[in-house]
Amino acid sequence: MKYSKHLFIAAFICALLICASCASVNSRIKQADAIAAGASLRKESFAGKNFRLITFRKITDSKSALHVYIEGDGRAYVKRTMASHNPTPENPLGLKLASIDPSPNILYIARPYQYYESSESFEHQSKYWTTCRYSDEVVSDINRAITQEKENYHLGDIILIGYSGGGALAALIAARRNDIILLITVAGNLDTDFHTTLHNVSPLKGSLNPADFPDKLKNVKQIHFVGGRDTVVPPSVAESYRKKIAPQPENFRIIEIKENTHGKGWDKNWRDTVNKYF
Repeated sequence: MKYSKHLFIAAFICALLICASCASVNSRIKQADAIAAGASLRKESFAGKNFRLITFRKITDSKSALHVYIEGDGRAYVKRTMASHNPTPENPLGLKLASIDPSPNILYIARPYQYYESSESFEHQSKYWTTCRYSDEVVSDINRAITQEKENYHLGDIILIGYSGGGALAALIAARRNDIILLITVAGNLDTDFHTTLHNVSPLKGSLNPADFPDKLKNVKQIHFVGGRDTVVPPSVAESYRKKIAPQPENFRIIEIKENTHGKGWDKNWRDTVNKYF
C-alpha cells in the first residue's frame, strides 16, 4: 500500500512539473509574439530542408539592405549537463534587438525548435540545441531562409546580426555568402573551441567553428560587440577569433561595452548603435 502511495505521489509531482514546463514554454512564445507585434514584425514559418524555422519579418523598402537577426542558443540546458526539453529562449534578446532596429527591412530567424509549442513532438532532437547547435544542417537551413527572403522581396545587400550563439551562426553564414556588407555580433561565440576550453566543458562535436574559416572571413567587414561584465562569452573569445582569422585591420572592430553582461544592457541603446555603426 505504501509503495502504491509513493508511486502515486511521484506520478503526481511529475505531472505538475510537465504542466509547469508547458506553461513556461507557452508563456515564452506569447512574450515573443508580443515583442514582435509591438514592432510590426509578422510571424511566419520557413520550411527548410532539415528544420521548420520560426521567423518574424518587416519588409518595406526593397532598395534598402536587409537586416537579418539570428537568435541566441535559448534555453539549451536546465543544468550544466542536462539538456532542456524545449530551447525557446526565456530572454529573446535577438528578437528584442530586431524589434528596436529602425531599419525598413528586418528578418529575425529563430533557431531550430525554438518557439515550438510544448505539445509538439521532437524527441531525441536536443543535439540541435546542444552539441550540434552550429552544425552544417543548421547553418544551411538558416542560410536558405535568408536566400528565400531576399529572392521573394528582390532585396540586395545584407547585414547579419547574431546574438550569442547566433553570432557563431551569423559568422558561419557570412563565410558562405558574397552579399554580406557587414557582420555584427553581440556577445557572439566566435571561437567555439576556445569557448569550451575556457569553461572546461565538452567540445561541440557535430558543430562548426567560425574560427576555422579564416580564408572566408578575414575579408568580411565585421564589428563584434562584447560585454565587459560578460562571464558567459567574455571578450577573450572575440580576441581568440581575431587572432585565428587574421582579418584586414580596416575591416574588423571589437567594441567593448564595459557595463554589459551576457544578457543585460544590449537593448538599452540599440537604436543609437544601429544608427551609428550600420
